[in-house]
Amino acid sequence: MLTRLKIENFKALKDIDLALRQRNVFIGPNKSGKSSILQALQVLTHLMNAKDVTTGLGGELGFQQWLWKGSSDSEIRISIWGDDRPSDTDLERIEFRYSIHFGLVAMKSLCIINEFLAAKVQGYENEKVLVQSRMGTGTANRANGDILFQNPGTNVRPFLSYELPGWEGNQVRSYIAKWQFFDLVPELPKVTAATPSAQSFLEVQGSNLSSWLHTFQSNHPEEFRRIVAVAREAFPEIESITVPVSQSGTTFISTKEKGLRSPISLSHLSSGEIKFLQLLSIIFSPYPVSLVAIEEPENNLHPRLLQLLIETYDRVRIEVGEAAAQVFVTTHSPYLVDLMQPEDVVIVEKRDGATSCVRAEDKHDLKRMMEESEMSFGRLWYSGALGGV
Repeated sequence: MLTRLKIENFKALKDIDLALRQRNVFIGPNKSGKSSILQALQVLTHLMNAKDVTTGLGGELGFQQWLWKGSSDSEIRISIWGDDRPSDTDLERIEFRYSIHFGLVAMKSLCIINEFLAAKVQGYENEKVLVQSRMGTGTANRANGDILFQNPGTNVRPFLSYELPGWEGNQVRSYIAKWQFFDLVPELPKVTAATPSAQSFLEVQGSNLSSWLHTFQSNHPEEFRRIVAVAREAFPEIESITVPVSQSGTTFISTKEKGLRSPISLSHLSSGEIKFLQLLSIIFSPYPVSLVAIEEPENNLHPRLLQLLIETYDRVRIEVGEAAAQVFVTTHSPYLVDLMQPEDVVIVEKRDGATSCVRAEDKHDLKRMMEESEMSFGRLWYSGALGGV
C-alpha cells in the first residue's frame, strides 16, 4: 500500500505531498487537479510496462504540455513511499521509497534525470539502496550490496523496469506495474466486438466487459455468481445474467427479466446496468491487484446504487484482508461523500494555478460544523463550508 505521494511540476500539481490511506476519495471542482493525481500514478505504471519515458507523454513536444505552466522548470518529479504485501506468492513484505525525475535536457531531449529506490527487506535491519542513477549512469544493487548492472547505455528506460533474477527490486516493479486505472464508459461495450477469449483485466474504459464477464462465467463461476447476486439486488426485475457465445463466435451479456418472454441483449441494456456491472467486476476480480483508481464512479448510477456498491466493496475488503487493493477515486457526488469517513476524503482546490490537498479530517472544527448545521458530511461539503466546490 502506498503511504505517501509527492508530485512536483506535473500539470496543476506544482508541489503536493500527501499521506495516503487504504481508501482515498478526492473531491473538488472541475480543473482542481483531482485527475492529475491519478494520472501521475498512471505515468509510473506506464514506465514499468512500456519501459520508455518518451512514450505515453507525447515525446519532447508533448511532454511540455504535462509541465506545470507557472514556472520555467522543465523537470517532473514523482516520489512514492509504501510497502508490498503479496498474498499470492511466497515473497516477504517489503517497505520501499522510490523517486523518479524526468524532463527536458537543454530544453530538447526528454530523458530520466534521476532515479532512486531504497527498500527494507527481510533479513536486513536497515534500508538498502537498490537503484541510484543520474542521466542513465548509476547502479542497480542487490540488498547485500552486490552490483547487478550499471550504466545500461540509455537514459530513457528506468533502472527499475529491468527484471533481474533474484533482485529485490522486482517486487517493487511488479507492484507498480499491476496498478489499474479506470474511466468507465458504459456505451463502449455495446459497440465493441467481443470474443470468448480469456481476459486478465477490464480495459480502462470497460470496453471488453462482455469478454471479461465471459471469463468470470467460464473460469471463475463463484465470482460470477456473486456479481449476478448483487446485480439482482440492485435491479430486482432481473432473473438471470448470462454471457453466451453466438454462432458467429462472439460473446455478449444477456439478461432475463421477470414478465418478459425473451432475454435482453447487451445493446439494449441501460447505461446504469452496464456501469454497475463494470464496477462489480472490478470489485470481484479474481486477479490480485495492489491499487485501483476510478474516475467518477457515480456517473450513470442512481445514488442508492452507490451505497450498494460501497457495502459490497467493504464486504470483499474484509474477506481478503491485507490483500485488498488500495483505492483512489475522484468524485463530484455528495451522496458518495456521505458514504465515506472524513479520514478517507481529500479536498482538492487550486490557487494561483497550483493544486493543494487537505484531508477532510484535518479541517478545523469539522465535527462541530456537522453537529451545528445538522448536515451530512456530503451536504456540508456541497454547501461550500469545507471548500473544494
